Amino acid sequence: MMQLKCTRKLLDFAGIAPAPLPEANGTLLGAWHVNTEVVGRYRFLLFLNDKSLYCLVAVIPATEKTVPLAMVFRHLLASAMLRNGVDQAHIGQVGQEYVEELITKTDNRKVIGNLNDIFNQMCCFIENAMNENRPVDLPELEDHLNRIPQRNIGGRFSVDVFKEMLGAG
Repeated sequence: MMQLKCTRKLLDFAGIAPAPLPEANGTLLGAWHVNTEVVGRYRFLLFLNDKSLYCLVAVIPATEKTVPLAMVFRHLLASAMLRNGVDQAHIGQVGQEYVEELITKTDNRKVIGNLNDIFNQMCCFIENAMNENRPVDLPELEDHLNRIPQRNIGGRFSVDVFKEMLGAG
């Protein structure tokens, strides 16, 4: 079951009442933390994997009043797995595990800290792109964010841990 652990800000924005936290998440990738931030005229959604700290980024107009979180997440995850060379068997396995969804509140301050750090890195990336007068490519942004060494996973890159979890490392 896909578990998205949303911040209070995102739960309020999406108008979602969180479900109770389950005892364990036995999926291949585990649970994901999600936050939202508004930058200029856009609302960014950041999805961060609890185990690998791999992040996915979505953008919607800041004027949107709601967002289909599960649909956006599934699309981003499928694109990321294809971009990282994950084989069809593992993509199918994750797809089967993530048919049902569970949206809960956050429960891990360490992951929230990583989420905030990644958001700050994302803002710097966007600012640099704007200063260079070039568009922001979301896959390029995700690749950049996932190739920053993370102390919570032993100084490794999130993308490497993500690929190992999916048998593509």
